Amino acid sequence: KMASRNLCSRFLVKYGIPRPTLRASVLRFILRDANTPLFLRKRISGVAMLASFGVATTSFCYADAGEVQETSSGVLFSKSEEGLPLVGTGCRFKFGFVKIYALGVYCDVKNCTAANPTDESFWRDLVEGDGRKTIVIKMIRTVTPDQFITALQDAFKPRLQMPGRSMARMDEFRDKLGDMSAGTFKEGEVFVFTCDAKGLTVSKRGGGLHVIDDPDLSWACLDTYLGAVLPEVAPTLKKSIQSQLS
Repeated sequence: KMASRNLCSRFLVKYGIPRPTLRASVLRFILRDANTPLFLRKRISGVAMLASFGVATTSFCYADAGEVQETSSGVLFSKSEEGLPLVGTGCRFKFGFVKIYALGVYCDVKNCTAANPTDESFWRDLVEGDGRKTIVIKMIRTVTPDQFITALQDAFKPRLQMPGRSMARMDEFRDKLGDMSAGTFKEGEVFVFTCDAKGLTVSKRGGGLHVIDDPDLSWACLDTYLGAVLPEVAPTLKKSIQSQLS
């Protein structure tokens, strides 16, 4: 076993793979190399299969000095966004294994009264607390506006139907996000949701920005991904945040 581990290490060094980060493209290169031993091919294939099903526990590994790689998709995120630090990354799946988009959350967790992210009150403070939070979404798969927006609406709706909440601006959110998509949510496109106590700002990198002054919509967006009240839609994101802050 020790010899196997050492041989694996030599192959990783040979192909210049940073140990914390196994990029899918590099893994494919190693698998195609006729000199790669059969046991190493099997081991790498197993790792790739686990990653494709989103089994990675932290969903967060360093790619270089300025970026972090979401482990199940290989998508890179900057370590900061408009002055806010990256606290976690994750991947949104359909049917449990089809990757739709990767996402990163940027915020300042200093205002959370509960220091331990395994404490339920930590997530409540994170969602409801003061301060700006940014969710960056990077499309992995091309989908229609109806597919993307309906999935979000299905997550927002039960939250906005809770006592004291309102769906008054939901149609506006749907329409504006649909307009920004220009008919499709394409692979490689980046959408940003910026949430604060006043409302939600929706933007697309390189094309469009809209501000919706509705605290309820902002809260629903944050809870959809952070799961303070209802289950989150991207569990690997929450695990990533827990791993980084524990």
